[in-house]
Amino acid sequence: MRRLFAPLALTALCTIATHQHTAAATPVPDATAEGQRLIDRPINAALIYHRLWTLHDSRIVLFNEATAEGGLDFENPEWVPDVAISEVLEDMQPLIRGLLVAAAETEADWGIEHRDGIEVMMPQLRRLRDSARLLRADARRLAAAGEHEAAADRVIAMYRMATQSRRDGLLICALVNAGIASMASMEARMLVVVYELGPDARAKLLRAIDALPHKDPYGIEYAVAIEPHIFVEWMRRTFTEERPGEKLIETLEIEGEARAEPLRAMTRADLARELEMYEQVGRDVVRAWNDPEVLVKLGELSRDLQAGEYGSIAKLMAPALTRVRQQSERAERDLQRARAALLQEDN
Repeated sequence: MRRLFAPLALTALCTIATHQHTAAATPVPDATAEGQRLIDRPINAALIYHRLWTLHDSRIVLFNEATAEGGLDFENPEWVPDVAISEVLEDMQPLIRGLLVAAAETEADWGIEHRDGIEVMMPQLRRLRDSARLLRADARRLAAAGEHEAAADRVIAMYRMATQSRRDGLLICALVNAGIASMASMEARMLVVVYELGPDARAKLLRAIDALPHKDPYGIEYAVAIEPHIFVEWMRRTFTEERPGEKLIETLEIEGEARAEPLRAMTRADLARELEMYEQVGRDVVRAWNDPEVLVKLGELSRDLQAGEYGSIAKLMAPALTRVRQQSERAERDLQRARAALLQEDN
């Protein structure tokens, strides 16, 4: 028995020695360089937002309650937060400072489960809107108190928040982005026209506006192109039955016999053809989106969709394309009006 164990023990010792030699040969990283790499690495802003919303949830609820009954009248140039709302805003400064830090990061990846298709969960959208309203209210409070640069910082954070997740690929996310950007633009104009924003604050706002992505800043064009493919892939995985019609009607929550009837007798082969046509919608939207007569082209495409030229699935799933484009153009107009107001005050 001793003869058996001796070679095994020797082998084990050799293995340990080899491992120690290999470990000793591994170069020790430069602690300074490695530490600096960790400090300088890009941070996912979504993680910061989630932390802030979790830590300050009770404050957010309090703000929403305090402003629920018409407490925020942003479009009224004479409106400023009253004493009660101002006290809530002052108490929320730790959250607001955190939002400024999060908005300074380049990207926010919310970890959206695109594979879930129309059943995907996006709880961040409500919180983003709440955060934008909070920043806007605090900007108004600060501007009225003469703290112009701090007010500008909050509007800048709204602009950055609107562009951080422009590659989410879902239209609802992109439209929320555009809505937040329009809120920022309207508040920027209000600060200039009503509160006579100082030159340093105006210059800061102008730099922030000019630093926004010039092409598709909120991800609307990207979403109308990508979203059909996301939903098509989800449907290919989800509806694998030989006759998927009834499941389609139930899952897509189709109401009314006129809308449900084209799906009811659908076979798996029919669905495959329908999905190919639906995916073509994204490609055709991109062509129309960049046409000089974009609204005309999108109108024609919408009529083809409603006429069933792209199939029953596309007719049910495609958004109101002309309206989407108009929302995109409205956000751009709001941005340019804000920029013009800032420049006019500069001259």
